[in-house]
Amino acid sequence: MERHLFDLFYDTLIRQGLEEKEGCAVDGTFVDVPKQHNSHTKNEQLKQSMIPEDLTERGFSPQICEKRVHNHPLTPLQRFCNRIKSHIRCRIEHIFGAKKKWMGDEILRTIRLKRA
Repeated sequence: MERHLFDLFYDTLIRQGLEEKEGCAVDGTFVDVPKQHNSHTKNEQLKQSMIPEDLTERGFSPQICEKRVHNHPLTPLQRFCNRIKSHIRCRIEHIFGAKKKWMGDEILRTIRLKRA
């Protein structure tokens, strides 16, 4: 009987787009599961470092560091561009690292104006 109730509850969560989180929790908070907005073709383009047209039209440009190939070192311009990209990425990652440390690995994620 108890197992049936838990299975029913779990199925209800899944149908509503929610996901359970296991582990130690102070309170039982429900959060929406992130939704994938990219199509399969966009994912393939991004994997090949090609920016889809709709992103370039909105002003996005690739910010991926270039890697050297065996026996072909990076040019000074490539190293300079990688340094700029890494500098920006490090500034952003620093913020998330500080939040993670400050919150003790318990980051609250909300979507739009929803409150926990």
